[in-house]
Amino acid sequence: LFIASRDTNTVVVWNEVAQQVLRTIPVGSKPWGVGLVNNRVYVANNNSASVSVIDAATLNKITDISLNTRNYNCPGGPANIAVNPNTNRVYVALYGNRVAVIDATTNTPIDCLSTNSGTFGVAVNPALNQLYVTNRDGFDLMVFDISTNPAVLIQAVPLGGSPYFVQANPSRNEVYLMVALDSGYVIPNNLRVFNTTSGGVSLKSSTTIGNTGDGGAIAVSQANGKLYVAAMGDNQVQVID
Repeated sequence: LFIASRDTNTVVVWNEVAQQVLRTIPVGSKPWGVGLVNNRVYVANNNSASVSVIDAATLNKITDISLNTRNYNCPGGPANIAVNPNTNRVYVALYGNRVAVIDATTNTPIDCLSTNSGTFGVAVNPALNQLYVTNRDGFDLMVFDISTNPAVLIQAVPLGGSPYFVQANPSRNEVYLMVALDSGYVIPNNLRVFNTTSGGVSLKSSTTIGNTGDGGAIAVSQANGKLYVAAMGDNQVQVID
């Protein structure tokens, strides 16, 4: 298990069988999102405008990929990460209005997608070759066709509130996201479920859950189909069928 530790600028590697720390790996400043593809771990460094790459076998850092250089200018603070194991692509949400795309075979940035303001969450459905992007300040969900490079925007869905985390479930062809509808748009406790097809997404249901505070992180179990949502304000994990 690879855990981003924002206060120590490291990734902590935890052995789930032995229940102990294997290694602590220095990365960039304020690491946030973590993704695993091509036997490499990609870490979004929120305060460094970079992505650190770790060899998942040796647990050594391979390199730091800068997202703001003369040859590749994709500005914004790296937040969450999604990966496509079928194409070895890494998608990094940049809190501004961009998504950086990295080729995980060469560790090279290959695209910089224009999004709306406050880009925060990213998720991938490899079966449909779609990327889902939440824009917290733009109040929308964007759907990209990632079967080609550069990717193509196929839909922008207004949400009437600020979307935070997003996850995809390829086995059910569904997308889940948490939306803040309060006056300050800081409590994303509205769970939206979307059906997905090759043409985009359509709303299936909308449910208010517990007090997420400034949380609302989502995990999807491929084993039992349940959702696990961080309800920080209630000190709970909400388990949703």
